[in-house]
Amino acid sequence: MTVTVEAVAAKSRILDLAARSNVTISSVNARGLYTAGVEAHSQSRGSSMAERSESQYNGQPMMLDEDVMAEFADGTGGTYFHNNNDLEAGVHLLAAAPEYL
Repeated sequence: MTVTVEAVAAKSRILDLAARSNVTISSVNARGLYTAGVEAHSQSRGSSMAERSESQYNGQPMMLDEDVMAEFADGTGGTYFHNNNDLEAGVHLLAAAPEYL
């Protein structure tokens, strides 16, 4: 999967609009903990280069989706809840009133 010029431009427009509108974007990665590597049964018998390449190709869209969620949160001062299977904690974290210094 390739990131297109149009996708990068759209992401930039969203971040610019959010900044001008004083909008904070926070997100929860509902996938929780996961591995995008070769499955255990493939590792035990020794995975071929083709299997490893296929696994990397299949995991790439997940990583790109995660990158966009993280960039939106980071670019707007929001929170990105990820790498955690406790979705309830993530929702509570994002729904809590913001702290001001």
